[in-house]
Amino acid sequence: MDGRNNLGVQSINVTMVALDSKGDFDKFWEILEQRCEVAHLGLQARIKSFDGVTAAVAPVLYRDGGFGVNLEKEAPISELFKNGRSSISLGYIGLAETAYFMFKTNSIVNNKEAYNFTLDVAKFLRKKCDMWKKEEGYGYSLYSSPSEGYSLRALEKCKDRHGLVENVTDKEYLTNSFHVDVREKISPFEKISYEAPFHWIASAGHITTVEFPDMKERLDSLEIVWDYAINETDYFSTNTGIDTCTCCGEVGEFALAGDGYYVCPNCGNNDPEKMQVCRTISGYLGSIAQRPVNKGKAQEFILREKHM
Repeated sequence: MDGRNNLGVQSINVTMVALDSKGDFDKFWEILEQRCEVAHLGLQARIKSFDGVTAAVAPVLYRDGGFGVNLEKEAPISELFKNGRSSISLGYIGLAETAYFMFKTNSIVNNKEAYNFTLDVAKFLRKKCDMWKKEEGYGYSLYSSPSEGYSLRALEKCKDRHGLVENVTDKEYLTNSFHVDVREKISPFEKISYEAPFHWIASAGHITTVEFPDMKERLDSLEIVWDYAINETDYFSTNTGIDTCTCCGEVGEFALAGDGYYVCPNCGNNDPEKMQVCRTISGYLGSIAQRPVNKGKAQEFILREKHM
């Protein structure tokens, strides 16, 4: 096996950069440059933390072949991560809100100038990663952060510093990386086409997801979207209701009734222990009835428009 891994991530709150710039584009790029250097220092500190660490720290990885090597117990492991063997990632969050603020718009999809600006931001971050990689030999990569918890924390930091800003901090989350705001009413093909260019800018994790209702009676339509996505994107998923009530056996998409609980449309069961509510919240399927997410992700999920 190749034995590749990721050493860590530092994510930049791009929305905070926009708010700190007060809408001045020259200031925006100046601040973003500074934030990149701070993130770079954090990533370098992470790399340095492996100095002096030996193979004994994880025998399966470094002594028994898990990482593609068989080192002695006291052998240092830091040299293994050079020459692109391991990635170390620069993440980012909030391109949608950044564009809303800088261009005084409520839609990137319908604002070509704002959209091109977000592409330029992603390209700027990728260029930084490529430069650091060339200079230091480590696999610096641009990561489209899923921000499971950071979507709320990053928003709260913006709100603490800048208060309520219409369409930016007047909610409980920041939009994942390059994703279209979940409130945008667009078709699956529009969403795929909008997000696809960012896949090829990113050199680490990235995904496009479309939201569908229960599609078990429309599999042909689902396949058409998949075929389109395969030709446009690098990594794609569909999110559709596959909930199950263990009281009556009902399968479909259950509605959120309030206070974080779901209701079976057939028998009225709302006990989270007696149903499986399975959704993609941040890249992976999970039982959100039994394992609730933070209030930021919860609001983002509730506000999601179906892409139909």
